[in-house]
Amino acid sequence: GLDWALTVEKADGTTQNYSKEMMRLYFRDHEDDQFDLLFDSEEEAQSYVDKYKAAVVAEGDKIVAERMSFSPQPQSSMVIIDQHTGYVKAIVGGRGKKTASLTLNRATDTYRQPGSTFKPLAVYGPAINDLSLTLADTYVDQAITYEDTHRPVKNAYSGYRGTMTIRDAIKVSCNTIAIQAFRDLTPRVGYNYLKRLGFEEVTDHKVINGQVFDDAREPTALGGITTGVSTLELTAAYAAIANKGTYIKPVFYTKVLDQDGNEIGIINDNQHVFTSDVLYPGMTFRLHEVSSPSGYVSHETDIVYTVPESYPEQIPCIQFRYAKITEAKAPVIKEVKEIIPEDSSTFPYAVVIGGISGVFAFIGIVIRRIQKAKQK
Repeated sequence: GLDWALTVEKADGTTQNYSKEMMRLYFRDHEDDQFDLLFDSEEEAQSYVDKYKAAVVAEGDKIVAERMSFSPQPQSSMVIIDQHTGYVKAIVGGRGKKTASLTLNRATDTYRQPGSTFKPLAVYGPAINDLSLTLADTYVDQAITYEDTHRPVKNAYSGYRGTMTIRDAIKVSCNTIAIQAFRDLTPRVGYNYLKRLGFEEVTDHKVINGQVFDDAREPTALGGITTGVSTLELTAAYAAIANKGTYIKPVFYTKVLDQDGNEIGIINDNQHVFTSDVLYPGMTFRLHEVSSPSGYVSHETDIVYTVPESYPEQIPCIQFRYAKITEAKAPVIKEVKEIIPEDSSTFPYAVVIGGISGVFAFIGIVIRRIQKAKQK
């Protein structure tokens, strides 16, 4: 992707600013109506910039300032949290070389629809906790409509599959069962759980262009909310499951000292959300069993991992539970493997990798690695 801006002092003394959006419109009008500022190389991008500058900078004009940078696509963000302490062990705000300060951090400042990653957090976790449901309880996957709009609730797969357990509903990401369970729980209760899990932008009253939006509604069960969530928020929420039901607000520093080294502040923000003996053994281990995507929002990929502490030694570092990792996502996966060392014997962490251009969510597992070589 290209980020570009130009400021020109015209021959008559006026100043004109040009942006990448203006360049995109120019080439859509003059060359290709699908021009999208995506290039195969920096050299190709530079050629288009030069061509546009030749069109807008006239004789006698003076270029005052120009900014240009490139970012690889697809973009992504990642957060790794120690679920026992809430410490943020690693955070990646985007792919590509960092070339400036205070640039966009996609892990903390970009909000996207969470899709079906919300089902365990807004629906099944609270329902197990409050309604005493178990993963063996059943619902019927059948044709239903949203209560407020009467629009049909559609599954990502074709048709309906009849009676199935909650365990299987999570595994195949059944939308109709998630909505039915959300009704039994009530959207207000599910909304309250999301707020306790740290989703600050989830709202029950937000006015946009004169229209009031409310996330205490049925679409929230499927991750259809007003603003969206950040990668940091989603990681911290799943870390609560791995932390036996206790949510810890992400911690970037632990204390504040004055100029003399005296402690003037301590960070401690824990909140028990789920009953550990109900949710932790049930939901966490069932998340480990999930081998298919948990939901569909677009064709981009978000990878969500949860980490139960008590897993025994297993395969090295990361177990990818979803086979259809396309070539476009391979660079992201490679970078994740580089960030998490294979010889790590520390506590496992909760990890969320978020795609920037859309969300195609699934649930998998990061497994604690035991250093066999050292044991030998």
